[in-house]
Amino acid sequence: MSAAGNLIVGGSAVNLTTVSGGTTSFGVTTLTGGLTTTSVGDISQTGAITTGAASSITSSTGDIDLSNSNNSWFGATTLSGVDVAIAAAGNLNALIAATGDATVVGRGQPHGRRFGR
Repeated sequence: MSAAGNLIVGGSAVNLTTVSGGTTSFGVTTLTGGLTTTSVGDISQTGAITTGAASSITSSTGDIDLSNSNNSWFGATTLSGVDVAIAAAGNLNALIAATGDATVVGRGQPHGRRFGR
């Protein structure tokens, strides 16, 4: 799924790949596979995201705010952006490349690495 401007996404699928020339916002999103997102602007959410495989989330010039405490990330989740925030209801394995601040919250066992400032 791609858009030259802003992109709003939600629903259910196996795998999901999005590319946006603007911002990307996720509503309730349930995947049995992985999520691959590339956005020029901010990446945010209005509903919980559930993945069933490793995921990659990249914003080339914006922030990533996926801090809904009901998120469920399976496998390693790689995030790259300016300020990056991610949360999960359970275990969280996050690899973060942030040029600004990074925030990680997991109710289970958080595992991860932060690269950046």
